[in-house]
Amino acid sequence: MFAFKIPHSAFRMALALAVLAGAAACATPGAGGSGLSRPTANLSCVWGSSASDVFAVGANYAANGNPNGGAIRHYDGASWATMVSGTTAGLSGVWGSSPSDVFAVGAQYAANGSPNDGVVLHYDGAAWSVMASPTTAGLAGVWGSSPSDVFAVGEGAATVGAILHYDGSTWSAMTAGAALPVLSGVWGSAAADVFAVGSGGAIYHYDGAAWSAMASGATDWLFRIWGASATDVYAAGAAFNASGEANGGVIAHYDGSAWSATTNAAGTTYLSGVWGTSASDVFAVGYAPAYAGAILHYDGAAWSALKNGATTTVLYGVWGSSAANVFAVGYDFDSGLPVILHYDGAVWAAITP
Repeated sequence: MFAFKIPHSAFRMALALAVLAGAAACATPGAGGSGLSRPTANLSCVWGSSASDVFAVGANYAANGNPNGGAIRHYDGASWATMVSGTTAGLSGVWGSSPSDVFAVGAQYAANGSPNDGVVLHYDGAAWSVMASPTTAGLAGVWGSSPSDVFAVGEGAATVGAILHYDGSTWSAMTAGAALPVLSGVWGSAAADVFAVGSGGAIYHYDGAAWSAMASGATDWLFRIWGASATDVYAAGAAFNASGEANGGVIAHYDGSAWSATTNAAGTTYLSGVWGTSASDVFAVGYAPAYAGAILHYDGAAWSALKNGATTTVLYGVWGSSAANVFAVGYDFDSGLPVILHYDGAVWAAITP
């Protein structure tokens, strides 16, 4: 079985979402005919306002493997339905303040696979529309503390990072006093306590006035971030070897004073999503050796792998409304189709997206 390689564009690695799946689609099939199929669609991030209002976003793919349309699925508590995104961009992040105030971010791509325009979508409870933004940066993650305090992160020109802020009326670019690394995830406990993560183990913190770099204890990619509180924050990512192959899932933890990182967490190869309900109920998703979908659980004392039945799946995002209602999304590399898994507090099961 061939491993995922670092894509042509650095931003493709930053997007733990569909874009990495797009890179995987270019890999040669493995021995015995079982390999990485070119995806037709992929889901990269999931978020909801309640158990009956859940959004999953990702990308539809052209024949050359580049995203050519935003994929959005919605769950009403009974079934999943496809929504019209109104964009040809691949989508990588979703967050909202309410059922009628939801943001999705992503990027348009050039023929060579490089991002050449950032995209922000907004859902008002009836339809998605494209918002004006001040950047051509490809965007990977979005989070806010309120409808008038929303952050989006990604990659700008020359593979440097970008941070945007929305004040309820307009998006504007933020600075951090120096060139930022490529950023892929953002989360905060409050408006004056926001974290952004990205390439090289980068972690930046916003105190309500300015962004500053933090020492993470990690040297590779951190893709997503979530916390139970300001003093209990987790970031998920992966270590890569010299050939650009993922060779160890990374979990970094912040205790309010310092970050520490663990590689090869619970035997995983790659981790790209993290979310929880409390300090003793945290999930991380990605893949394990042989591209088996990996779901880890932290019970407040240790991380352990959960059986999920996803033997040919790469998982990118995780979110739930409770400990007994959790969704994980990704891509099945045998079929080339998007994947949604559901956890009822006891068993993970596949759902038709």
